[in-house]
Amino acid sequence: MKSYELRCPNCESRIDFGHAAAEATVEHGCPMCGGAITGDHVILG
Repeated sequence: MKSYELRCPNCESRIDFGHAAAEATVEHGCPMCGGAITGDHVILG
């Protein structure tokens, strides 16, 4: 399974995710602060 790293531009959190969780985060926002996340903030790890 591929892993992805989320880098939130609002709270600067860095979180490792699997593919499904990364897609959900883009849809629902950062799990730490709720800020908007775009695909540009999710990096294939």
